[in-house]
Amino acid sequence: MRSPSFAVALLLLCSNAPRESLADFPCIDYADYIHRTGGIETHGRAAAVEVRGNYAFVADERRWPDDVPALEVVEVSNPWSPQVVGRVDLFESALDVAISDSYAYVADASFGLQVVDISNPQNPSIVARMETGGWTTGVAVSDHYAYVVSGAQGKLQIVDIADPRAPCCVGVITTPGEARGVALSGSYAYVADWNDGLRIIDVTDPTAPAFVGIVDTPGYAGRVVVSGSYAFVADDAAGLQVVDVADPQAPHIVTTVGLTGPAKDVSVSGSLVYVATGYSGLQAVDIADPTSPRLVGGVTTCGGASGVCAVGSRAYVADGSAGLIIFDVSNPAGVPRLGSGIDPGDYTMAVAHSGTLACVGARGDMALYDLTDPENPQWLSAIPCGEMITGIVIEGDYAYCGCENYDPNPSALVVVDIRDPRNPAIASTLPVELAPADLKLSGDYLCLATHYYDTGQLNLIDRSDPANPRLVGALDFQVDVAGVAVRERYAYLAATSDGLVIVDILDPTNPMVVSASPDLAWPVKVAVGEGFAYLVSPYGGLQIVDVQDPLDPRAVAHISTASWSMGAVACHGPYVIYQEEIGQEARLQIVDVTDPVQALVFTTVKGFGWFSSAHGVSVSNGLILLASGHSGVTILSAPCFATNDTQETGLARQDDLRVTPNPAVAGVPMRLVAVGAEYESAVIHDIAGRVVTRLSKGSLAGAEREWIWNGRDEQGRAVASGVYLARLVGGGMRTARIVLLR
Repeated sequence: MRSPSFAVALLLLCSNAPRESLADFPCIDYADYIHRTGGIETHGRAAAVEVRGNYAFVADERRWPDDVPALEVVEVSNPWSPQVVGRVDLFESALDVAISDSYAYVADASFGLQVVDISNPQNPSIVARMETGGWTTGVAVSDHYAYVVSGAQGKLQIVDIADPRAPCCVGVITTPGEARGVALSGSYAYVADWNDGLRIIDVTDPTAPAFVGIVDTPGYAGRVVVSGSYAFVADDAAGLQVVDVADPQAPHIVTTVGLTGPAKDVSVSGSLVYVATGYSGLQAVDIADPTSPRLVGGVTTCGGASGVCAVGSRAYVADGSAGLIIFDVSNPAGVPRLGSGIDPGDYTMAVAHSGTLACVGARGDMALYDLTDPENPQWLSAIPCGEMITGIVIEGDYAYCGCENYDPNPSALVVVDIRDPRNPAIASTLPVELAPADLKLSGDYLCLATHYYDTGQLNLIDRSDPANPRLVGALDFQVDVAGVAVRERYAYLAATSDGLVIVDILDPTNPMVVSASPDLAWPVKVAVGEGFAYLVSPYGGLQIVDVQDPLDPRAVAHISTASWSMGAVACHGPYVIYQEEIGQEARLQIVDVTDPVQALVFTTVKGFGWFSSAHGVSVSNGLILLASGHSGVTILSAPCFATNDTQETGLARQDDLRVTPNPAVAGVPMRLVAVGAEYESAVIHDIAGRVVTRLSKGSLAGAEREWIWNGRDEQGRAVASGVYLARLVGGGMRTARIVLLR
């Protein structure tokens, strides 16, 4: 019997078990690449953003009845913790904003141009309004004029703002398209005219604007920015258009940059163009040579990026329902891949690796590869296991494969002897009633989740004798059981409409359900870390559940995703790593779960190729391997994270946060030391993610900064013995685990 292809095929892996030896491959610091520093939700859908000094001015549009159109003032002096400090409600839908001196000029849809006094950022106030007679979509300011465009009516209005409290329209010109955006350069206005491309207008005489040039773009021109002799047009699904405007009367497209999402807004900083691309997030394009631009990096957002403003090493993104997101673009490049990965020549749904050996499920064959040089993996052998391999676990001398088969052949657990990777051999086969969906190891037992339409099973298999695995216990469900994770005496099931089901497997011959959470949004895979479960759902994104009490699990956080389809997920120190599908491309999201209650997307790894899918992930020995359907297996360096004991999933860098002594005994102060003067403070969390105390700036000695923690909370009370997490604020991600004894 064969299970139907599930709409979202996922594999979660989460392990905090100690390693027996250090990884052979160096990790890398993902903070050295484009990554998120902070963000804050706004009252409406963030549509546009402009930054001046320590403040970001966010235009909130109204998409739904509950949205509140407003101009919000966000203090961004600390990009890791932006704060809304002021707000003024608008009338229709704030679609764009421009700043000049102490005033903000806001395009407020049918309510025209709003002028807001921002001299006191904590108390912005509307001081003037000018009707435009249309749906106002964009605004730019130059000298003492505001240039305002209106959509369906297609027109540019030039407004005298010498007295901002008495704006006066002095010139109008009608465009043939639906004017959406405008930029100024010299004596010319550049209008993104939606279905009519880019229009160039001579505004030397503001009272008599005149067309001088036009270029028809292949898409829908929504926003434009000008730098030097080039205009960069956000052309919706047609990508980024680079237009030579050295001669405004004869503009022409010199090249097009294809993007993975629709280009909504553009901003230039130095030799880089940053493009807001809806649910594909932020993408960075190198324009050092504008005739040969190069996509260098990007990061996905979950709210729908529609506006961007780049200033120095920061990019500020108006991310729709997610509000304002701030990214560190000191290095705009994305995390690099190692070599070209593995191409097993067939559809890849499962992968596992241990040491320098990788096992890849290529359709029904398990292929073995040597990872001694991860940039150039070498094929060793392959062995047929069934029709489709959906999960692989490696333990010692054996690989355990969950294999779906077509009728009349039963699906099975296949055990492969890999002592000689060049000559693997089937050690045993255990038929199972339903099709395997997920597979996890628990000591001498395997937990195999199987499913078929609206039925599922949890199978407990004794693997103590690999040549003779035995089914010793099972539970039947009237729902699809698509995922399983194991921690200590419990198995955690992603049971679709039954949500998260927790099963006591202390006695494998008699597994018992202890709790269920049907209110969770149709989870299809699950992993469990220390006190928290991470579930993925095609409808609910990444759901985080407190399972410190398995009898009473509680949902504590949720991260929306840019697509309904999610893929492979893994826990890796302070990160959760998951692969998602956007259209026909898979990408990897890195989520910071140092504080699971305040989890946030840290960065995105892109570029697995079109027609790729999200299926399997393996994290071990400093490497991440991703099974991505037709794209085979992608190989990445794992992100570094600080740890004071050796972990299975990563290596600590020499410049990470160090704690001594560790373990520490009550009453003995602990020294926290890290390289870098830029760190602002250190925060101590308990294992549930709650803040225990915040440590001050600390003392600086040479290149190192030091903090002292006396084992007490913010009220001066001695904390209980246990595991705590130290996290630095500012300057990138640095964390360390602390063990306190009493």
